[in-house]
Amino acid sequence: MTTKAFFLMFLFSAAFLSDNQTGLPIRIDDSKIKPLMELKDNSMQKNLEKELNAHPEWKKLISQKKNGCWSR
Repeated sequence: MTTKAFFLMFLFSAAFLSDNQTGLPIRIDDSKIKPLMELKDNSMQKNLEKELNAHPEWKKLISQKKNGCWSR
């Protein structure tokens, strides 16, 4: 390994190891955090389902609980 590559690797390792974050980067009072289900948007959900069902191939895959070319 060349000296430059070793030096760069050392710098990246030092920067990565020195990042000792103990929590989220944003501080917010817990009382202001909403449960995920309260953020549900029924109109957006219906529009998404309508769009997905408008494509016969997607609709078939959804009914089979498959995800197309990504299924294994």
